Amino acid sequence: MSMTNPLKAQNQPVERKGALAATALLPTSYNAASEPVKRLYEMLTYKRPHGSRSERKFINRFILPLGVQQDAYGNFYKRIGADSHVLWSSHIDSVHATSGRQRLAEVDGWLYSLSNECLGADCATGVWLMSEMIKRNVPGLYVFHRDEESGGRGSTFIANQYKELLEGIDYAIAFDRKGFNSVITHQFGSRCCSNAFADALAAQLGEGWQRDDTGSFTDTAMYVDLVPECSNISVGYLDQHSSREVQYLPFVVDLLETLCRLDVEALPVSRDPTAAAPWDDDRSSAYENRYYKAAYGYSSDYQGYGAAYGTWDDHEPVTHKQTARYRLLEAISDHPDAVAEMLEEYGLGADDILMKVYSDRR
Repeated sequence: MSMTNPLKAQNQPVERKGALAATALLPTSYNAASEPVKRLYEMLTYKRPHGSRSERKFINRFILPLGVQQDAYGNFYKRIGADSHVLWSSHIDSVHATSGRQRLAEVDGWLYSLSNECLGADCATGVWLMSEMIKRNVPGLYVFHRDEESGGRGSTFIANQYKELLEGIDYAIAFDRKGFNSVITHQFGSRCCSNAFADALAAQLGEGWQRDDTGSFTDTAMYVDLVPECSNISVGYLDQHSSREVQYLPFVVDLLETLCRLDVEALPVSRDPTAAAPWDDDRSSAYENRYYKAAYGYSSDYQGYGAAYGTWDDHEPVTHKQTARYRLLEAISDHPDAVAEMLEEYGLGADDILMKVYSDRR
């Protein structure tokens, strides 16, 4: 990457000097930006809770003009190049608590929101990367997923109800990872791609990139039983899901150029997706639906939770809620590092947990 290494500033707070005086949605630095970068600024002004009015406006403005198709759940997709074996992944929704637009500010290349909510670079940055790649005719199947933040419901629909979309796909690469150098090999404690694939992709991405086994969850985790190599790569944001979220613009601008030159079809295909065991499913609440469907004939799928019962032992019927809690506790016990990583990504630390524990005991 041809920029000052942003990793040196990764743990340093951004000095948000003078930003609160702004009144427009966009900072003054917007005026000097290129047209593609202006689109990223504009995308980030939209707060996008799933199903909200502002999410619909975001879709109408930035995604529908790309000539996409839509499936029965609401995911949008577009295929460029009939022979391409790669799926590019992002999600449209954000974790904002409210709908509408927000004001942005920029300091030394770091973009952030002036609201008390998150910036929403998770995953507007991924949507932007894919949009710009489509405009440059970079080959691949582009999937803009819906409802990722509630547990990957849009990708669950594709994995369960629309598997034919994934036929011929060898690689599923998401643009939904914090930081500046991660090629994710594990999501929620389970392997999603081979080390050979991750190392080869890291080598093409450039100096400093490396495989990372501490991923939490994004939509490509839903495809591990169907696609050999599923991953997620860093796109230059930090502190996602919190009011401290920032996006480093120089990094993602350089990343776009790298992605447009990437020789994806030269990457190895080493992982066997059919070898995954049903009990290796500690990835998300949505992935759990697929396990219960296989084990008990029960599925919450994209239509919402049902009232079915499964049999946990020979005597006592147990509700899905109870079995889900058991599985959650088991996942926390088996994968404490992954859980800690996920809590940090949501802006939760030890103090927040201890406050909850002791307040509940009063």
